[in-house]
Amino acid sequence: MVHGGNSKRQCDPEAVHRVLGSVGSCTESRRIVVLESERGVADDLKQVLLLAEFRVTLTQTAAHAAIVLQTSRFDVFLADADTAQQGGSDPIAQARLRHVRVVLMTRDGQAPQHCDPAGVAEFLVRPFSFNALLRRVARRSRQPSDHTNVFD
Repeated sequence: MVHGGNSKRQCDPEAVHRVLGSVGSCTESRRIVVLESERGVADDLKQVLLLAEFRVTLTQTAAHAAIVLQTSRFDVFLADADTAQQGGSDPIAQARLRHVRVVLMTRDGQAPQHCDPAGVAEFLVRPFSFNALLRRVARRSRQPSDHTNVFD
């Protein structure tokens, strides 16, 4: 489970491949930028996404995420809702401009009331399992870029 805070849980590669098999695997490596201010959580997310064959770029501030989104091509932007709203930068708007699908990680009860849903493809409410993370990110990484504002 991903809560926030430091986690030392190891991810089971076989479990990752079972989850990806249930949503269909990607034939090419997908690029994802992750915005998470807590280093331990960011490292856990990266480990799981790398096992799922994503090319992962980690960012820890909204300003850095906005710059990264401006300078490189990504398929998915996975962002902590609180971190995305700090510092005056708007990485979610930058992702929308670049046609990058946004998966927003929120605290229990935070979505969608607290967050602006415009341009957000998915809300992932903490605590969530690695399986839930992989299902949502894999599904969104295969969508055409014109489906950036779909809730299901």
